Order: sequence, then C-alpha cells, then structure tokens
Amino acid sequence: MTRNFTLRKLFIPMSVLFLPAMAQYANAGGSIRGPAVPVVNINTASAETLQWLPGIGPTIANRVVIYRSRRSFKSPNQLRRVRGIGRKKFRRIAPHIVISGQSTIKGRIRYRSKK
Repeated sequence: MTRNFTLRKLFIPMSVLFLPAMAQYANAGGSIRGPAVPVVNINTASAETLQWLPGIGPTIANRVVIYRSRRSFKSPNQLRRVRGIGRKKFRRIAPHIVISGQSTIKGRIRYRSKK
C-alpha cells in the first residue's frame, strides 16, 4: 500500500496560527505594527508642527497650510500636489502623516538614510 500525500495536506494557513494571538494583542490595547510611530495630522497641524517632519522647512510648511486652507486633504498622497514635496520627500515623511485623528509627534523627527 502506497501512501499518496502531498505537502498541501500538511499546510496550515498562517492565519490559523497567528490570528488568535494577534486579536488578543490588539484587544489588550497594543499595536500589531509594533511601537507607535509619531504622526502629524496634515489637516490640522500648524506650520511649526509640520516643520518637525524630515525635510520640511518653513517655506514648504507654509505652502501646505495655504493648500489646506483652499481644500482639505482627503488622502495623504494629495500632499504631493504641494510644490516642493516630490516623490523622494513624500516617501520619507509618509509614515509620519495622517489625515484624521490627533497628531502624536512631540518633536523633530530625524531621518536616517539607508546606506
């Protein structure tokens, strides 16, 4: 008698293994992503707060405030419409911007380039 089995029968989906643990961690008030990243709400932040983001100085911060006064941001990607924020700068600050909720940033964020 030959046994006909494949690895597919032995496969256990990762969601079965980790989903209960992730749900328990989330219910405890933790974050699945790990430590909280300081964020800035670009719809409510002042020009001074926006300057705490890496690569954003007073000029670009003022441009963001002026753009926001005309129309609010509905997506973080709309920040790229502001003159002076290109693809590279947006990638650098993207993890630190939100369009709703509170800003959790406490000071200037230093950007370390990956070499």
